[in-house]
Amino acid sequence: MRHRRTRNLGFRLPPWRVRHIISAVWQACGKHAADILGPQRHTTFCHPRHVAMYILALSRADLSTPQIAGIFGRSDHSSVLYAIQVAQRRIASRAGVSRQVYDDALALLHTIPPLAVS
Repeated sequence: MRHRRTRNLGFRLPPWRVRHIISAVWQACGKHAADILGPQRHTTFCHPRHVAMYILALSRADLSTPQIAGIFGRSDHSSVLYAIQVAQRRIASRAGVSRQVYDDALALLHTIPPLAVS
């Protein structure tokens, strides 16, 4: 039996739906969902994408990093691990676009009821 490693990110967010998380991030950053989910590598698209992956990892412990990568159209889980690291570092610095997008997205998400956990 293969054991699944859990992500220890220090805390958890309520379990929101994937579409709500992506919607909140694109509303917070002023981009379209297709831009966040797309292959663009410019920082105006990457920073919100990293924040969305980070919030998704915090909110949905039931999703593995390969599953999160698939949602964002990425080929493997390493891009998600990198996104989580980068987003944590940028958000912790309390400066820049990533922190503002994170705060605004969480404010929007807290108006949406979380998934019922059974």
